[in-house]
Amino acid sequence: MKHHDPTEYMPDILITERDEQKILSFIPVMKDRNTARYLLSELERARVVEDRNLPNTVVRMGSTVTYLINGQSRRTVKVVYPGEADLEQNRLSVLTPVGAALIGMSSGQSTWYEGPDSRPHRLSVVTVIPSDTTN
Repeated sequence: MKHHDPTEYMPDILITERDEQKILSFIPVMKDRNTARYLLSELERARVVEDRNLPNTVVRMGSTVTYLINGQSRRTVKVVYPGEADLEQNRLSVLTPVGAALIGMSSGQSTWYEGPDSRPHRLSVVTVIPSDTTN
């Protein structure tokens, strides 16, 4: 079975300056250094836009997102900052591998991320419901 190189295809991503700055403030204190490096690389390659110019189809902080992992496991979560995370209420921290992969993605886009099994997994965004407040 051929394994895909996670860097094989990296979709264009967008982020607001406000979300970028707040997320960046968490990176130095993250315990999971692999996820910290991944999140930082995602932020570095993202195109920064003003809040009002971010399309409603893009995952931002507070967005509710339905996504697939490896084309199968369908999940719906709200992407939040770590102090607000609660998996029982489907509130996923942006500082997790999946949260880091989701931020900035648009409906219909797919990317690769490293799972807890240290293998690449394909994450596909199905739908995005924008946050009801600006962060």
